[in-house]
Amino acid sequence: MAIYSTDAEVLALAQVEFNGRILEVGETPGTTSGYAMAYQDVSAEVTELRAGSGLQVGDVVQLGVPLVASSPWVVPQPDGRFGLDAAVFHPDASFHAWALWEGDRWAALTVDIEAAYS
Repeated sequence: MAIYSTDAEVLALAQVEFNGRILEVGETPGTTSGYAMAYQDVSAEVTELRAGSGLQVGDVVQLGVPLVASSPWVVPQPDGRFGLDAAVFHPDASFHAWALWEGDRWAALTVDIEAAYS
């Protein structure tokens, strides 16, 4: 397993960089990433393609957002499981993502939901 020491090394793995708008937030897997990555799916519309290929403006995509325990956006849910903070990840929220294709969906390397259009 490769170990990346800088954000730039991780972002260099991205096949696309895009801005989007959340349409729907999927169910939480209930756990955070550890030995294996845990993702919570988000259905989103691509509003701007900033780099890469494989997406176009207007595409609706499934984006797996990694659930990392140390992230301020991953919080305990009402049922006690962990998931994305609904106060931040909700329909119509804008975000900026770097992603790569994994299996049947785009997997986010990172998501910046506070600075989507800066």
